[in-house]
Amino acid sequence: TIRSILNDMIICKGCSIFDERHCLEVVIHETNPSDSVQLFTYDTHINIADDIDEITSLLGSTTLEEKNPKSVPGLHEAYEALYEIISYPLIYQDLIQQLNIECPKGILLYGPPGVGKTFLVNQISKACDAKMITVNGPDIFGPFFGESEKRLRDAFSQAKNLTIKENCPVILFIDELDVLAPRRTETQFHETRVIAQLLTLMDGMESRGRLIVIAATNRPNAIDPALRRPGRFDREIAVDVPSEQSRFEILKSQTSKMPLALLASVTNGYVGADLASLCREAAMNAVHRQVALEKNEVVNLIPKIKMDDFTGAMLHVVPSLRRGYHINVGKINWDDIGGLEDVKK
Repeated sequence: TIRSILNDMIICKGCSIFDERHCLEVVIHETNPSDSVQLFTYDTHINIADDIDEITSLLGSTTLEEKNPKSVPGLHEAYEALYEIISYPLIYQDLIQQLNIECPKGILLYGPPGVGKTFLVNQISKACDAKMITVNGPDIFGPFFGESEKRLRDAFSQAKNLTIKENCPVILFIDELDVLAPRRTETQFHETRVIAQLLTLMDGMESRGRLIVIAATNRPNAIDPALRRPGRFDREIAVDVPSEQSRFEILKSQTSKMPLALLASVTNGYVGADLASLCREAAMNAVHRQVALEKNEVVNLIPKIKMDDFTGAMLHVVPSLRRGYHINVGKINWDDIGGLEDVKK
């Protein structure tokens, strides 16, 4: 980190360099030859003073916890991709700078409602020991002229200041980006100003550093295309509907001692939120059954959830993907039906 701060700088004895991004001041005590002016490069040899422990403590917050895929059942692929994008610039900063690689400033998560996009970001922030600031798209809009843009600027400013104050990575999470920044051909004037402000803020991030912007949406094609070009939200990660194996892992995290393989096979189309709701509904069915038994003076026992409870719960918990689709059939007369003449009579 110290080498990356001083790289390509002209240094001399007694000069000091303060790095805002790492909240770290580097003081040059001596150069060789003595009192000479030097250009610092990656080949320059450096000796660090005896108070290295103090310096190390300042940088300690950049250490990352070991990845724990078990903390995100059913989301392993998205978790691995997101963890790599966020952690590599923090762990291998010197290597990335030597190769002159521009890291993604913004990451877009997209997928159906309830698949676990927000949950995934929360788990990643814990794994990377990062602070997290959440902005909900609809909450940005205010009733007064310019208020929406100010709220957006304040969110970015708060996140940037937090990286300096806490000396740690900060994730600025924008939920429902499609509401905040829809296509400008379909927006009103005040919404267009907000989109322009967001574009300016994303372009104003000179380098990603410790501030990472992550956005989530259910409708990626509804977002203004300018936000999805390189330099803005240039990395996109799909969070798909869980497969049968993923549903098995999610159910395993919610319940045990049940025929999980059978449940996973009959819950096609259920996302993580649906499966959690299904388990809650099955538990309530078990409670109702136990209450009915106690009314008949049966000994009070802890209710056990059975497969029948899950079967009954599936009648009430419909997959999220199906809830938005309804078929309206208009009035049909006998004359509209072809054939079946005997039945018509």
